[in-house]
Amino acid sequence: MGKPYLQELRQLAETYSVANNLDTGIIEEAIASASSHPVFIIGSGGSLTAAQYICSLHQRYTGCVAKALTPLEFIASKGLIRGTESIWIISAGGRNPDIRLALKIAIGAEPKSILVVTSVTDSPISKQAAKYEFIDQVQFELPVRRQSNVDHLIKTGKRHFC
Repeated sequence: MGKPYLQELRQLAETYSVANNLDTGIIEEAIASASSHPVFIIGSGGSLTAAQYICSLHQRYTGCVAKALTPLEFIASKGLIRGTESIWIISAGGRNPDIRLALKIAIGAEPKSILVVTSVTDSPISKQAAKYEFIDQVQFELPVRRQSNVDHLIKTGKRHFC
């Protein structure tokens, strides 16, 4: 029967506890340093939803422009980066080639700062970012790991689309 939502709901209290105990220092510093300039926030799926919310908060509280983009939108608009903005990349797993290419382009654009946030430690994008001292990273593990439709199909042989 589809994704294990009941199991995820049972783990909600634990997930909430983990989130409340995260060290937010790096994120707080990134927010403070970006309070006077534009921010591009890159994400896909649920990470794009988070990016859109962060953009609305950034614009509301700083008065500066913020733009949420998918990795492909960011890649296509790389000529718009002037080096006067921060670039934040949010990715649950950090495995997809498009998000890793977005990081490569962000590095080459030499923005004011780059922040990479992943909800899995030691991901491919985290390893890529670790090669550069100027990239800030936040990595954490949540008790609930969402299963993609592809993973579900591989594991069960059944299709399930939401």
